[in-house]
Amino acid sequence: TTLRAATIAPRTAFLSAPRRIPLAYKSYSTPASPAAPAAEDALAHFSLAERRIHSTLSEGLSPSSLHVQDISGGCGSMFAIEVASSAFSGVGMLAQQRMVNKLLKEQMEEEGWHGVQIKTSAVA
Repeated sequence: TTLRAATIAPRTAFLSAPRRIPLAYKSYSTPASPAAPAAEDALAHFSLAERRIHSTLSEGLSPSSLHVQDISGGCGSMFAIEVASSAFSGVGMLAQQRMVNKLLKEQMEEEGWHGVQIKTSAVA
């Protein structure tokens, strides 16, 4: 029994192992300003859906910061979005997220998204 106990790893060893994030989940971000140099080149690594989200939110909110990431493993059914904009000044968090949802509603329906994670923040 001593030999068997020595060959079985304790359960906590599996629970404390660091998580590896697949490359498909790697986050990319770009400056949201249209005046940013080489903005088109910075979006070259985005999928078509990510570019469309970026474009829609850039036009609708003029954000100072915008991060779009496909978190569905590349199939385009779920996205994580972080956006900071002066358009959110004086607006509650739920209303900010509704503004983003309203801008993306058509795309969500057309592409059959399963979900979206939205983080918003107001800038002065």
